[in-house]
Amino acid sequence: RDEFAGEGRGVAVGDFWDASLTLAVSQVHGPLRILDYGPMSSRHRVRLRGGEGNPAAVGAKLRWVKPTLKGPVSEIQLGSGYASANSTAVMLPFAPPDAQLEVRWPGGQRTLSTLPAKAGRFEIQSDGSVRPRP
Repeated sequence: RDEFAGEGRGVAVGDFWDASLTLAVSQVHGPLRILDYGPMSSRHRVRLRGGEGNPAAVGAKLRWVKPTLKGPVSEIQLGSGYASANSTAVMLPFAPPDAQLEVRWPGGQRTLSTLPAKAGRFEIQSDGSVRPRP
């Protein structure tokens, strides 16, 4: 589609205002475009709680895993763009049946966590325990 023809400058993904996944796309000399992907009813929003010195767990890698299947990796990053920063919360689709969330923490520790079946916001502690977030 030619809606996004031209020179692009930035893309942001997040939960901007209504608990839905939203994409904001900017262009040089063009309007900001907002694409809404519906409610979070099919996703988990996960935030990691790292240890002292790295409370946001920057550098950690997350993915769904099963005994014979490993999903794509999401990494907690900061400072990856000019005048912007990534969120330390990760949006994940529902897990495949019998999958667990694998976290490879900075320093090499590996934990496996089971998230509730209901969509929501969760915090994973460095020991792998899961806590709901408001």
